[in-house]
Amino acid sequence: QVKILTVTDRANKFAEHILQELRKVGIRAELDDRSESINKKVREASLEKTNYILTLGDKEVDKKSLAVRHRSGKVDFDVKVKTFIQDLQKEIDTKEIK
Repeated sequence: QVKILTVTDRANKFAEHILQELRKVGIRAELDDRSESINKKVREASLEKTNYILTLGDKEVDKKSLAVRHRSGKVDFDVKVKTFIQDLQKEIDTKEIK
């Protein structure tokens, strides 16, 4: 359902934290912290038909927020972690696809 992509190695610790938060509430999530370009990671995640791609760079780490790319291609910036998890849980509970 969710793939977490890091832009830099500095974001890895925050990415691990997000991964644990998502798994704690039962959301399937993967972390891609390879040293590939972010464009390549996003392209691969899109081809895998991942519902939500979280892109984490220095700005997101500093603000403790997320850049959320929806399967439709729409991107939301500065999304708070709690808000994302709550919205995703609501979507799962109602079986609504955005």
